[in-house]
Amino acid sequence: MTYCFRFPTDFVGAYSAFITGDPSVENIQAMTDAEVLFIRKDDVASLAKQKLPWATFLRIVAEREYVELEQRVFDLQRLSVKERYAALVL
Repeated sequence: MTYCFRFPTDFVGAYSAFITGDPSVENIQAMTDAEVLFIRKDDVASLAKQKLPWATFLRIVAEREYVELEQRVFDLQRLSVKERYAALVL
């Protein structure tokens, strides 16, 4: 099952697994050639403690993840498959 699509310059990650430290139930697969940058959770936490811009970045990522999840739930409840596809390709 495809959970979501990401496009060039989008951030992608298994956010709940990042938060909990548990193995992810998600698989991430590129459909085209992609450059992947990887950072360990410990390194992110260290940067967030040392540098305010990183803490701000993490807060923004968390906020966007929440808004996107909420929008996805609302869309699944009220939009048809055709309407969701049309929104994806716009």
